[in-house]
Amino acid sequence: MPKQLDDVEELISCLEFRSNLGDPDANDPTLVDVHPADGDLVGTTTYDIDLLFEQVAAEALKRYLRGRGHPDHHILREMLGAATLERDHEDTLLRARLFLRSMTGDDLIHSENLKIQVFFSHRGHRVLSEPTQWRSLLVPVPIEVHACFAHCTITVDEALRNLLNEGPPFSQFEAWLHGMFLDPTEYLNM
Repeated sequence: MPKQLDDVEELISCLEFRSNLGDPDANDPTLVDVHPADGDLVGTTTYDIDLLFEQVAAEALKRYLRGRGHPDHHILREMLGAATLERDHEDTLLRARLFLRSMTGDDLIHSENLKIQVFFSHRGHRVLSEPTQWRSLLVPVPIEVHACFAHCTITVDEALRNLLNEGPPFSQFEAWLHGMFLDPTEYLNM
């Protein structure tokens, strides 16, 4: 029997993160120059970079789901307006319901065994560095959702890596993600 979502952690426990990286020895052994905060150059592989960003993306997604109301970001403030932000400010399940609806087509949980699979795909130039202004003009590839199967694919490209390089609280990432889950008939005055 379908039930309402009443705990974000219940939804998070349904997430299954799936990598397409496979065996590290079978992947591209290309060395990438990494520029950590201390300024030293370190050689690492594209596999290592991709794995790191999968972990960071999973952390950022969980952090987003645990957030309250709409993310506090200037683009969302302009898009949604003060009244909507104020109305939904204390809603601890808003983001989880929007995500669940996007991933399954409904904001109810229809199975005790619900699994939402989040696949990762990688492309583009791999870099570990501070987020840069010119890269903020890049827009990540939208998440590919297959609600009938309760799974999605997050493409980790240069633009998404730039958003994730921001680190916690991942405000740019959260604004990008939230924009994809908003139902235009419900939230946007068009």
